[in-house]
Amino acid sequence: MSSFKLITCMLTKKGSVAMIRRLKDEKGIITANITYARGTSSKSLYRMKVVEIMTVLISQERADEIFDYLYRELKLFQPHQGMIYQEAVKRSTGYTLPILD
Repeated sequence: MSSFKLITCMLTKKGSVAMIRRLKDEKGIITANITYARGTSSKSLYRMKVVEIMTVLISQERADEIFDYLYRELKLFQPHQGMIYQEAVKRSTGYTLPILD
């Protein structure tokens, strides 16, 4: 069993940068990343959209809490907002930010 989980959100609208700030400020999470990709659905074959892909590496103990938080706050329960999934991570090391004077 892994001690970490990776939560991935594929978002159809911008919002990842603000959410990463909120994760840091409200939840103390500093292990998140954003990438961008182009994609389409089977219903819009000729219309490519840029999507944001946000990943959050989180301890197994907090994974369900953060998954639920992202699902609700990013409104992924509404149509066309994107999708979210979670997977086990085989290996990871702890990450901390240095204290700068």
